[in-house]
Amino acid sequence: MKKIILFAFLLVGISACSCYKEIPVSFPDGAVVRVRVADTYKKQERAWLGQKSPYQTGVLFVFLRDEEQTYWRKNTQLDLDVIFVDSNHRITALRSQIPHRDKYTINAEIPFAFATANYLLEFPAGTIENHGLSVGDTISFVLP
Repeated sequence: MKKIILFAFLLVGISACSCYKEIPVSFPDGAVVRVRVADTYKKQERAWLGQKSPYQTGVLFVFLRDEEQTYWRKNTQLDLDVIFVDSNHRITALRSQIPHRDKYTINAEIPFAFATANYLLEFPAGTIENHGLSVGDTISFVLP
C-alpha cells in the first residue's frame, strides 16, 4: 500500500513539474528561442521556477485579449527584458534591463511597466539589444 501511495505522489509531482508547454518564438533577425507558455495565473506566478538554462529560454504570458497589461516582478533571480506583444504578434512596447528583486523587496521598490498587449514575453536581460528588437516588429509563434 505504501508503494502505491508513493507512486501516486511521484506521478502527481511529475505532472505538476511538466505543466508548461514549450514553443519556439522567432525574432525578425531569424533567431529562434524556446519559451514556456504561462497561460493561467498559477503558471504565470511560477513561470521561471525550475528552468535549467534561463539564458537560453524565456516565458510567454498569455492574456485574454489586447488590453493594458501591468508588468511587475518580485522574487526573481535574474534581470529581465520584457516585450509586450499584441494579438497580431506586433511588439507594442519594450522594457530593457529590469533589475531582479528578491522576495523581501518592499512593493514600492518593485519595477512596474504598463502597455497594451495580448502577450508578454520575458527574457534574460540583453535579449532585446542582442536581437535588435523595436516597437512595431513582428515576432512569430503558434500557441499549442
